[in-house]
Amino acid sequence: MAARPELGLRAASLTLEGEQKPDMASLTLGSVNFSSEASVSAPSTVMRLAAIMQERGIRPEPEVFDLGMVNFAKVLIDKD
Repeated sequence: MAARPELGLRAASLTLEGEQKPDMASLTLGSVNFSSEASVSAPSTVMRLAAIMQERGIRPEPEVFDLGMVNFAKVLIDKD
């Protein structure tokens, strides 16, 4: 359940309406370690963000930083 508040924060811009509704949005396909912290993107969060984008007609811009993320992109494509 810890991912729920994070999902709400990350999806906030996807719920904008009218002229503010995005045509595209970044979709980071996995977690990334930085020198002082980690940017965590759990698979369930990524899948839900992708679903929200699809439901709202927002084109995802996949952010891929390693081969595991390439594999996860294939999982998402095959799921559709």
